[in-house]
Amino acid sequence: MLADTLSLVGKDFNKKEAIIIDFATLTGSALDVLGNGWALAMTKREDLWSQINQSSKESGERVHAMPILEEFEDAVTAGTRVADLSQCTGHPHAEHCFAAAFLSHFVKPDKIHIHVDLACEFREGGLGLVESDITGFGVRWAVNMCLRVN
Repeated sequence: MLADTLSLVGKDFNKKEAIIIDFATLTGSALDVLGNGWALAMTKREDLWSQINQSSKESGERVHAMPILEEFEDAVTAGTRVADLSQCTGHPHAEHCFAAAFLSHFVKPDKIHIHVDLACEFREGGLGLVESDITGFGVRWAVNMCLRVN
């Protein structure tokens, strides 16, 4: 459903500066990378990495920028005998990277897309400005990113 949504949303955005940010916990492997105190923001756009980290500092929500590398895209596009894309590669590590690469194929290349892996959607005692266990994480960061890009 997320892939379909990304595809449909990308068609409706005619504004060149529009930014598409999706939030998901697809694999749970981001927890292995940063624990539940951070989110991973993954994009192909190298020019956004510093903005992602700066927005993290300004918003008070800990988001770490990570690239969607070509090697992960290649593994996803290798496909299977019955599909053009593979949503899971069978590789035991870096599942969050494969998931982000998979989702990126559903957004037109001229659109700004960031996939945020929410490893921190639940954290006992809260996180950042939110003290409840369900953190609502990412809203302040996303608003900050949208203001930076647009």
